[in-house]
Amino acid sequence: MDCGFTLVDEPLIEYVIDQADGNEYRAGQYVFASAREIAEIRMRVFDAIKREEPNIICAACHTPAYPRKHLDTGKFHFVHVSEDSDTHCPYNEKRKRLDTTRIDSMRYNGQKEGPDHKLLKSHLRSSIDADLSFDPNQTREEKNWYGSSDEKKWRRPDIAATRSIDDDSRLQIAFEIQLSSTYLKVIAARREFYLKENALLFWVFKDASGIDPRQYQDDLFYNNNSNLFVVDDETARLSQEQGRLILRCCYYKPLLVGTIVSDVWCEQVVSFNELTVDVENQRVYWFDYKAVKATLLETAEQIIWERKEEELRTRYEDFWNSIHLRKCVDPETEYRRLRHQLSMHDIDVPERHGELERFTQMVYSAKTGEGFLTGLKTILEVANNSYLHGKQFLWYFGRVLQHYGTWDKLLIQDKNAEQRKKMSGKKHENWKEKGKIIKQKIDANDPEFKQNRNYDKLFLLLFPEIALPPIK
Repeated sequence: MDCGFTLVDEPLIEYVIDQADGNEYRAGQYVFASAREIAEIRMRVFDAIKREEPNIICAACHTPAYPRKHLDTGKFHFVHVSEDSDTHCPYNEKRKRLDTTRIDSMRYNGQKEGPDHKLLKSHLRSSIDADLSFDPNQTREEKNWYGSSDEKKWRRPDIAATRSIDDDSRLQIAFEIQLSSTYLKVIAARREFYLKENALLFWVFKDASGIDPRQYQDDLFYNNNSNLFVVDDETARLSQEQGRLILRCCYYKPLLVGTIVSDVWCEQVVSFNELTVDVENQRVYWFDYKAVKATLLETAEQIIWERKEEELRTRYEDFWNSIHLRKCVDPETEYRRLRHQLSMHDIDVPERHGELERFTQMVYSAKTGEGFLTGLKTILEVANNSYLHGKQFLWYFGRVLQHYGTWDKLLIQDKNAEQRKKMSGKKHENWKEKGKIIKQKIDANDPEFKQNRNYDKLFLLLFPEIALPPIK
């Protein structure tokens, strides 16, 4: 039905409905290639009217329409077969610059007359009737639903039904079949009406294959937690077999690839009792898209953060290696840069790096089990030196020794040193006993062993696998 002749610039009838398939078309889609085809379509229209079976109708007033050539411009447009329809058609309201709500509503209702709509309603009704949780005495088709607080306001859902939730509560549901995505004002008005009725508005679709869900972004798809529901031949059959209202849920499923969350289109056959019903927000869904996506976004943020922390750890180690190997050309400038990068992660370190160098030597030596960033070779030498000059960091030192198992290596080296001293008649204070004494003094807040815990955040950056208890 695409295209040949030119449509007038401002046609009165913007949309028509083809009774053969029940679908609505923009008037420009019925632009034909030749005068012969125009003549043929006009003849078919009038033949159908004589049989009282009009095949093309105005989408707004539902009266027969046909294509006609404008005498002055030679362009084509659709006009009503009856001149009276021109006067009473809601499309006249647009010429008066009035709100288009009435036009949209009439177009929406017009689609209810097509064969697709009738088939879907038949499938839906039989599926509801098969489910014993729905009260058969309360299921109605195309009946007015009057507002409980204002009877002047009413709607006519395709099917109204009442479902038992438990012994004391029941849920009223207005099922609406949706074949198009162009009636946002109508959709919003219906949603507001049923919300005031404390009822659920449940949209049902014909088919989800090939659908671009962005069509429904404003009112149906994204606002329904990225779920939509379809009834078809298969769901109708399953409803009868299982004695439950079965639907096809079509939804977006977010997936995390690296640090990017992307959506994939999925389908799942579900029963109504598996759905989450949120009357207050007029939502009903099977897959909780928002919750899953929020979790994945948090995971992605955590991955990004951990990568940044890994880069910062590498930067930290590279700096101290360059200092130890005397490869750093301008230590003060490089340290300022490192200090700034640490501050971006809410980690504060001193302006001068002398104390920080002691801390770094101790904890990294404890991790490797040998001297690191220092002239000392063995972990025993580092431990002895730390006991004399780094008592304020012994708590950190001990945590790393225990976690990486290098405490055992320290005890072996200490045992060998003890044997050597015994052979030479020297006294030896072994680290097994010394470790117990250090712990006791730290726990007792001995002033000589007062621990500097200002480096907790830095410690957690360097050793994220080691948990730190809170400061007492």
